[in-house]
Amino acid sequence: MSCITFKGFTQETSDYQKISLTADSLFNKGNYLDAKAYYQYALRFQPNNQDIKSRLTKSIELLKSQAKERQTYTDYILKADHYYKDGDLENAYNTYQQAIELFPFEKYPNVQVEKIKNQIQEKQLLELEYQAVIRTADTYFDNHEYKKAKIEYQFAISLIPGEVYPKNKLKELNRLIEDQSFMLKIYTETILIADSSLAKLNYDHATEYYQKAADLQPNESYPRDQIAQIILLSNPINEYNRLIEQADNYYIVRDFTNARNFYESAAHLKPADPYPAEMINKVTEAIESKATSNQEDFETAVRIGNEHFANNEFNEAKFQFEFANRIKPDEIYSKNKLIEIDHLIDSIQNIGLIDAQYTKAIQKADLFLSANELLKAKGIYSEVLSFKPNDAYTHEKLREIENAFKIIEDQKNLETSYAGTLSKAEDFLISKNYGSAKTEFQYAATLKPNEDYPKIKITEIDSILTQIDASQTADENYFKTIQEADILFEQKQYVTAQISYKKALNYKPEEAYPRKKITEIQQIFQVERVELDKAYNLAISNAQNEIAKGQLQLAKTLLIEALTLKPDETYPGTTIQQIDNQIAESKQRALAQYQPLLVEADQYFKQKTYDRALSFYNQAADLLPDE
Repeated sequence: MSCITFKGFTQETSDYQKISLTADSLFNKGNYLDAKAYYQYALRFQPNNQDIKSRLTKSIELLKSQAKERQTYTDYILKADHYYKDGDLENAYNTYQQAIELFPFEKYPNVQVEKIKNQIQEKQLLELEYQAVIRTADTYFDNHEYKKAKIEYQFAISLIPGEVYPKNKLKELNRLIEDQSFMLKIYTETILIADSSLAKLNYDHATEYYQKAADLQPNESYPRDQIAQIILLSNPINEYNRLIEQADNYYIVRDFTNARNFYESAAHLKPADPYPAEMINKVTEAIESKATSNQEDFETAVRIGNEHFANNEFNEAKFQFEFANRIKPDEIYSKNKLIEIDHLIDSIQNIGLIDAQYTKAIQKADLFLSANELLKAKGIYSEVLSFKPNDAYTHEKLREIENAFKIIEDQKNLETSYAGTLSKAEDFLISKNYGSAKTEFQYAATLKPNEDYPKIKITEIDSILTQIDASQTADENYFKTIQEADILFEQKQYVTAQISYKKALNYKPEEAYPRKKITEIQQIFQVERVELDKAYNLAISNAQNEIAKGQLQLAKTLLIEALTLKPDETYPGTTIQQIDNQIAESKQRALAQYQPLLVEADQYFKQKTYDRALSFYNQAADLLPDE
């Protein structure tokens, strides 16, 4: 409480004007306490001055209002601190704002408001991160990537432990993972059936089971890739067989040029098949060794054609005359014979001679087949189909020949192909090209389904690929999270940064860097706690000093500041209560002393002993500032 002294004032009437002007100046500056004392003193000169009385009354009202506002401010602070301690940041923020509206320049509520803003922002960022993690987990879940989804849901729980949604999703995941083990078993068995069918070139059956496998595990690419491969394989095989059959027919009638053309076309479709290449060599040798002229070839074809014609072998005759016609297209003879043969074939079909021709051809073909002359037998059986295209026996024999060719080919090439495939697979494995190695081992397994070695190597490669995939995913997530954490650390958002560093450890627990940064953040928190302790102890020390000086109101303000720093401490609250009690007692004592001082001051005033009067008035004013 300030004490007013007047220097240079005389006891003349002119002093009133100076006192009145000073009082007005203090009032306009908001210093209502000192203004009140001057107005009270001015009334000693002009006791009936209504303007002075009005201003004195206004000063007292404003003083009371200020005291009430200060008490309201203190109530707001205590209430806001309570909200803040309970974690009710929204109500704490609003209540601190109410305190700031009363006293805008008070440091403490402004500091608390900024602190709450930062905490709300960190909470919002945490919520955003949680939602992002949940979205990622849900995406993995929808794509049936259950292991990745499980990691994300677990991390979401670590961010906001009270959330129910990720916990429920984890329960659902565990059930699905158990069910998935059963589905995987069925999937594996289905793939084995499909692979076995493919190895036997049973494309329809293989396609059916690959499709079943794809339905069981939609995210697996292998069955879809195999179906696509079958589509590519099936059409070329049909075309290849047609070309070989046509080439063989030309070869039989010694039309080597056309035979070579068709063998070459077949070789383009199946470069690995040795048969077209062997026949191309034979045809080429036959063409190169041919010493006859076109005329001689023409005459020979006509002669052989006539021999077949005389023996009623009309199809053989037709091939020869067609060959003769290709050699010399302008010759009428071969053309006429072809027309005649076509008429005869039609006639034979009409009069039943075709059966005799059929029987003779079949007997000849059967003899070639029994002697294992597969190529010759195939040619005759194919000829039979030209006049009996639907004959079941002939079709069966041709299938038998095709199977025999395949058995011979498979038997000859299987070991070579299997050994070569394993060699390539091992080379890929040594160079750590695991995808290509797996493909080669899978192919080796189709060549020899009963061999365990390729299957064992495939299992080993799958394990390696799983580890590589997990490691790469962990590395990517780790570095991304560390980058986010470092940015937050630089922005001094230590709480959120610490969460991100802990998240990084989920991906790579052995890394030292995030542990180092977490320790560093803990040290920062420790420094902040030390600073808080220092501020609290300083406030307590200053309050105790003010109590020793008798400045109880100032001591109370310092104790309130200490209490806001450490709301759990009991000393500030207890001491504030003691100060309030002491102030109340002091006011009671002041009331007892106030009236005698006022009487004494009035007596000096009447005696015009103004200095003494002013001294007593000030003493009375100090005792009861609101009067």
